[in-house]
Amino acid sequence: MPRSLRNSRDRVRSLLYVPFSLQVTLGQDYLPSRVGTAGGITLGLTVSIGGLASPAVGALADATSLRTALAPLVLMPVLSWLFFRILPEPGAPRAVLPGTADAHSGSGAAKAG
Repeated sequence: MPRSLRNSRDRVRSLLYVPFSLQVTLGQDYLPSRVGTAGGITLGLTVSIGGLASPAVGALADATSLRTALAPLVLMPVLSWLFFRILPEPGAPRAVLPGTADAHSGSGAAKAG
């Protein structure tokens, strides 16, 4: 295989991992007090959904053609962009109502009364 083709394949492979870091960072922005949990859930969910969807895409490719099976995947970035447009900005301050659990955050000790 020519070296230029091998290098371009390596670049494409590395670009496949770019969204992972963005997704983990976004998840950590939404759960700033639990960044490890946010990162684990984000990566775990992403890899799990891909693992669950790949047999379905493979079965569709076997039944039809590879082009037909991969064509709907082109819409996935558009669908995810539309989905993320409705999410609130991470870190936006929320109103804390008196008497809720968030209003008493801190030591966690019960009020004497």
